[in-house]
Amino acid sequence: MTELISAHEIASFAYCPEQWRLQEGLRLPPANRREMQAGTRYHKRKAAVEAVAGSSIGLGWVLAGCALLLAALVLLWTLWR
Repeated sequence: MTELISAHEIASFAYCPEQWRLQEGLRLPPANRREMQAGTRYHKRKAAVEAVAGSSIGLGWVLAGCALLLAALVLLWTLWR
């Protein structure tokens, strides 16, 4: 039976053959597990902040459009009055 090599394994080997040997060959867990968990938490918080920022930008565009429409209506109302 042949074992399949995953894309993750190839990328790991291309990045650092020693890392691949330790993780895939010897099946050793990473020594910097706490740092990896801290990085995961950081990126989750950053993704949440970026999602809120994206929504805020969208809301800003909607409000700017409403303001332009209101300004145009006020201008037309004053001209026809």
